[in-house]
Amino acid sequence: MNEKRILNAGGQAVIEGVMMRTPDYFVIAVRKPDGSIKVRSRRWENLFPGIVKKPFLRGMFVLYEAMYNGMQAITWSANESVEEGKEQEKLTKTGTILTIMAAFALAMLLFVAIPHGAAYFLEKGIRGETSINSMFFHFLDGVVKVIIFTLYLWSISKMAEVKRLFSYHGAEHKAITTWEAGEELIPENARKKPKAHPRCGTSFMITVILISILIFTVVFAFVPPLTGSKLLDNLVYIVIKMALIFPIGGISYELQKLVSRFPRNKILAVMIAPGLWYQRITTTEPDPDVLEIGLVSLARALDLQEKKAVLPPEGVEEHYRDFADFREKMSGTLTPQPPTEGAPCSI
Repeated sequence: MNEKRILNAGGQAVIEGVMMRTPDYFVIAVRKPDGSIKVRSRRWENLFPGIVKKPFLRGMFVLYEAMYNGMQAITWSANESVEEGKEQEKLTKTGTILTIMAAFALAMLLFVAIPHGAAYFLEKGIRGETSINSMFFHFLDGVVKVIIFTLYLWSISKMAEVKRLFSYHGAEHKAITTWEAGEELIPENARKKPKAHPRCGTSFMITVILISILIFTVVFAFVPPLTGSKLLDNLVYIVIKMALIFPIGGISYELQKLVSRFPRNKILAVMIAPGLWYQRITTTEPDPDVLEIGLVSLARALDLQEKKAVLPPEGVEEHYRDFADFREKMSGTLTPQPPTEGAPCSI
């Protein structure tokens, strides 16, 4: 077996660009205000090199690592996509960690504390009583999470800047799908591909919500009243739910890995369908100039991985006049080998 063909590749949309990563590298391609393309290539910073290889333990650690490197990519892309003299303040490592912690705290509020409180009052209003042991309670909890998630995505999708970001999100998916199909990374091939992808972060979030309903129903069926006070009991239950998010994230991550190994499995297809539906909100059909950026980023990342390129700590920055200029300088490396069957692509 040709070892270089077994690659993981994924990415995310950034400001006026796309970040693509392989196991050892990540590349950010940005469309400059003058229409040219700026590319930054760096080594992927592995924060938890041991844990990220352990099934079921790695899910939330992989997510944190992706957020950490992704925040750096967003900051760089934001600075490169504006006119000269308007550069934003760069995120330090401490600033990045604090930003991620704040995002995590907000997520716990929106998707754990508020749904739990809403489920408590809804069940009490419907049934006249409430119980953490009831399946109905956790069903209501899940419904509230889905409503919050849907309203959040729908509301931000109306913002012009976010619409543009979602267009780059679509370009990222089309580039990945083109590579998976073993086709040359050029706009003519990528344009025909779907803008949704089963291993998208949107799908991951929906999977977490759905699995949380099941896990909470099973776990809390065996949890008795703990303090004698309903208020204190529910505060403890919320803390337990927050702790359970880590194994739930791990299970969700492994499920996405299974999807990559068995893409034609009908049971898995049903399970990931909700995530694909939600990508109708979080991805839009990219314009040609946007699609090119996704292709440039992925082609460069795969090229670096296959060559095992040595990069300086600060990375390498390259500038191209346009997509044709990039293709010329890549000199035939725009058709990297596709992943072999079973090689996951985390997106």
